[in-house]
Amino acid sequence: MINKDDELLDKMKAKEENNNRYLLHLEIVLGVISVISFLVIFITSVCLAEYIGRPIAALLMIIASAILITGIYHSLKIERSAGYYECQACHHKYVPTMKAITIAPHIGRTRYMKCPECGKRTWQKKVLSK
Repeated sequence: MINKDDELLDKMKAKEENNNRYLLHLEIVLGVISVISFLVIFITSVCLAEYIGRPIAALLMIIASAILITGIYHSLKIERSAGYYECQACHHKYVPTMKAITIAPHIGRTRYMKCPECGKRTWQKKVLSK
């Protein structure tokens, strides 16, 4: 017979995974919206610079860049806080620093980082729970 504590732990783990999955979907939506907003505003300001004037076009480009930087920053914060990264060498699961997330080369949600446990640099995959 399964212990009630084990059942409760399983429910808590499932809830954590669902919350992390939701946050990672939110990250994608936020990233896509910020990139599309940047492209639309930036391209529009370039195309209409002659008609609206260069100072206004430059201001629109600055606003577009601010939207993009803000969206990417918050997407990275969500990615850092939702789930863990697992070292492929020692299988240690951890939450990396914001600096490590920002500067690490990546393919999707797999990042090339140094494990704080074993010190090896590997391609570390995102996992939803410990």
